[in-house]
Amino acid sequence: MKNEIYIFICVLIFLQFYCSKYVEVGKEIEIQAKLFGGHEVKSEWLFGNRSRVDKNHVGNGTREFSVLHNVSGSGEVNITVLAYNPVSFKSNSTLVYYYYGVNGFHIKGPKTLPNYNTTYIDVWLAGNASNPMGDITINIMYGDGNSTAIDIDSGNVTLHSPGLLFSHMYQTFGDFVVIAQVTSHINSVNYSTGVELLEPIEGIQVIFLHHSLQ
Repeated sequence: MKNEIYIFICVLIFLQFYCSKYVEVGKEIEIQAKLFGGHEVKSEWLFGNRSRVDKNHVGNGTREFSVLHNVSGSGEVNITVLAYNPVSFKSNSTLVYYYYGVNGFHIKGPKTLPNYNTTYIDVWLAGNASNPMGDITINIMYGDGNSTAIDIDSGNVTLHSPGLLFSHMYQTFGDFVVIAQVTSHINSVNYSTGVELLEPIEGIQVIFLHHSLQ
């Protein structure tokens, strides 16, 4: 899972806060903050034009606090903090991305494969999948120790049916489980299918037995 932590330090307003850059849709964002100095400070946390949270910070000195909030919808949200008291006012902002977890992918390949022919694996995203999922990595593991990986945006139209085509040639006969591991900033999900590489019949020999008469 590619979840990154970004730290934002506002020296001028003596306010430090950090939060995840990527948040799953429907989940709370947790912002950890520390206020240095200032007397009777108020802070307003604006989550784009969607919602806001107000905080009162009594006293002075160093104060630690957290902001827990659930933002509706998905996509890019500009979080802005306004900190002020009767004699000063400062602000700062950062971007947070609300993405859906990996969902709606499908994988398909041939059930059986004769000889050493090339195997073709299709991976596609269903039309009713929840988007955006942001940047994703699709790692195809063929079950024989080999793999292929690509990075792509989940909104790329090439993911729609028939989707992406991967090819591979096995070097031995047998049954193989092919896994498409899809990883985003939110989570990672495995999708699998089976491929059987059959050894062909090379020929058949008929032996006639001759019996002597006694």
